[in-house]
Amino acid sequence: MRCLIVEDDPVARAVMEAHARRAGLEIAASVADASRARQAARAPFDVAFSDIELPDGSGLDLARDLVQRGEVVLATARERYAVDAYDLGAADYLLKPVAFERFEQAVERVRKLRAAERTVAPPTDDDGALPDGPVYVRSGGALVRVDLRRVDRIEAERDYIRLHGPDIRVQETMSRMIKRLPAPFVRIHRSHIARLDRIEQVLDRAVVIGGQRVPVGASHRASLLDRLQT
Repeated sequence: MRCLIVEDDPVARAVMEAHARRAGLEIAASVADASRARQAARAPFDVAFSDIELPDGSGLDLARDLVQRGEVVLATARERYAVDAYDLGAADYLLKPVAFERFEQAVERVRKLRAAERTVAPPTDDDGALPDGPVYVRSGGALVRVDLRRVDRIEAERDYIRLHGPDIRVQETMSRMIKRLPAPFVRIHRSHIARLDRIEQVLDRAVVIGGQRVPVGASHRASLLDRLQT
């Protein structure tokens, strides 16, 4: 796995670099502040290890950006940020000084999360039925099993998406989520995914699901109508 290290203290950064190499990680970049981290994150990485208190801003704000691109493990000498870290979707939270054994546990946790997120739902049956197997999503720092047959629609909410039906808030992007979904889910708007067999009405610029109007983007309307008519 390729990792990004963000740590303003040179000694602590050297320790994290040594841990990463010992754990078999490739260091994509190792930087001292948030601005350089955002630049480095333009290149692909699998996991970022970041301090929370950075000289040019909050590591929590940085993590909200990085978690959209890869896994994030936060490291700090203070326990008070733990709840915030897991709420924004951090894979793990390390207290300094970080022992290699604890670092290795975080790496293993990241590997398991990535393996689960790469799992794509199996194809649907010929009649378009959803697969029986569950899909695992990340919510509140844990993997949660969701039965897709209970999901009516999916809506983007800033750094999260919400699965309506089971009403679960998930740390995931819309583009990554749609790749994991089988038919009859379809993207109808940049912020909305709908389950076709739950659409009650098709209006001019919206559909009705569960009695609620859900907007349909102009670029998605033709494909939606095509899916409904086939």
